[in-house]
Order: sequence, then C-alpha cells, then structure tokens
Amino acid sequence: MNNESSAHSAAFDPARSHATLRFAFGITVALVACELLQWAPTFLAPALVGVVLANVPIRPPLKIAVGLLAIVSISALIALVLSSALLPLPLILFGVAALVVFRTLYAIAEGKSRVVALFLLICVTTIPVIALESPAAAGSFAYALVRATLLAIVIVWISYLFWPRVQPPRSAAKVVPLPADWRLRSALLGMAILTPLMLMYMLFGLTNALPVLIATTMIVMNLDFQGGRMQAMALVAGNVAGGIMALIVYVLLATESSLISLTLVIALMGLAYGWRISAGDRMAPVVLVACNATLIVLSSSLMSDQGTFAVWVARLSQFVFAGAFAIGMMTLMWPRNIAGATQVPT
Repeated sequence: MNNESSAHSAAFDPARSHATLRFAFGITVALVACELLQWAPTFLAPALVGVVLANVPIRPPLKIAVGLLAIVSISALIALVLSSALLPLPLILFGVAALVVFRTLYAIAEGKSRVVALFLLICVTTIPVIALESPAAAGSFAYALVRATLLAIVIVWISYLFWPRVQPPRSAAKVVPLPADWRLRSALLGMAILTPLMLMYMLFGLTNALPVLIATTMIVMNLDFQGGRMQAMALVAGNVAGGIMALIVYVLLATESSLISLTLVIALMGLAYGWRISAGDRMAPVVLVACNATLIVLSSSLMSDQGTFAVWVARLSQFVFAGAFAIGMMTLMWPRNIAGATQVPT
C-alpha cells in the first residue's frame, strides 16, 4: 500500500502541474486578449509569455520585470534609430545590421546574456525590413513589441497568483563560453542563416512573412554546438511541427468559430505544450519552439483577410523553406570535431 502511495506521489507533481497550468493560462489569456484588442501581431504577447514562463523558474521580481521591459525598449529603439538613419542607404543598412547580428551571436558564444541577445536580434532583423517598406510601420512594430512585453509580464504575474507553486530549483547550469575557434564558427553559422533571409526580405519586401524570420531567429538563438547537431535539427523540425499543429487547431476552430471555442482549444494546446516544457529536459527548448510556431501560424491565419487555409499553406511553406535553408547551412558549417566536446549540463 505504501509503495502504491509513493508511486502516486511521484506521478503527481503539484509543482509541475502548477507550471503547466500557468503556461496554458498565460498563452491563452495573452492570445485571446490580443485578438479582442486587435493588437497586431497578436502572437507577440503569448510567445513572450511562453518564453518567460519556460525560462524564469520563479515569479519574476519587479527588478527583473522592469529590466526586461527596458531591454526590449532599448533594443527596439536601437533598431529603429539605425533604420531611420540609414534608410536612404539600404545596402549600408543591411551591412550594419549584419554586423550587429554577428557581434550579438559572438557575445552569446562568449557566455553573455541570451535575453538581451534575443530581443536585439529580433529587432535588428525585422525592424529594418519593415522600415524599407514603411517607416511608420516600423515605429508601430517597435511600439507593439514593447506593449506586448508589458502585457506578457502582467499576465505572468497574474498566473502566479492562481498557481504559485514552483518546482525545486535544479542545479544551475554553468554558462561555459565556447572555445575561441568555436565562437567564431558559431557566430558565422548563425549569421549565415539569418542574414541571407533578412536580405531576401529586404529585396522583395516580404513584410507579411516576418513571423517566419522571427521564428528562425529563435531557432538560431537555441543552436548549441555542444548540444549536438541532432538537437539543432530537432529545433528546425519542431518549428515545422508547430506549423502543422496550427492546422489541427484551425480545423478544430472551424467546426465552431467563437471566442469560447478559441479559448478552450488554445487552453488545451497550452496544457499539452506546457506539460512537456515543464519537464525541463533537453527537449524543452524544442517544444517551446514548436509552441511559438503554432502561435505564430495560427494568429497569422486568424488576422488575415484571405482564406485562413491559404495563409496556413503559405506560412508552412515559408517555415519549411527557412528550415531547409537552416539545415543546409548547419550541414556545411557545423564543426566536425564537436563529438569530443565536453557536454554542458542543462
């Protein structure tokens, strides 16, 4: 009897259940609120909620929340000023943005903060593309990013009021900088994936496909030489799988299109993703990437004036192309001597 009770206790982890419920509640409320308020792009706030809940193991203190908001605001301002100053010189704008991307990725390889790098990369890769089409739209996107961050922080705080339990702290993984020669390779690999896509977006004005560029940026952020090439491939596969999941959610919504059905379907999806992410293992970043892809593709379809299925096909095709390009560059540039590397705990 005692053995059965122990097994039941082990199977039911209240802290993990709370983490799962926080995740589902957070992304659902954020997406529904943005849809109701028409805060385009509507995927920004729920994606940020997921990133914060998955990466911050406690309720974010006020100091961290203010710091996060400041990081986003400064990153958006830097990209906006850069775009405005170099708008008449698009080639120089692209070159400076590529240099910022390289330096940011190199800083990550040196063991610097990934939070700062994430938002700086998102802003530098997207805002110049929008600015070339419409400077006013670039300013609106920068404002939307800051606004979505503020909403995400508030929703994360509220979620902790309902489900306050946190999982026991794991032994923190020591941030180990990559060896000097791998740092350069890592930065070059990330730049080789992001900057050609960014250049293509600039040349053809693909502002309607910016969600794919943002998703690709998140993949590059999670590339880990010491995690192995298969882990990197899994990130790309997770991105595409998230797009496919968006179709399943869309089909479910098509049977009964209402605010209540949207809320219920997103909540169920959040529970499924949240339970897997709360495990905190090496697959958690892959599942988070898949979740973000689902939110991006689904919200893009819901906000479109065209047929939602046509938008889904277009978005998934773009995701597949970006993923195939990323895999190709990783195949060409991934270090061959990585097998002998010392693994970093996660």
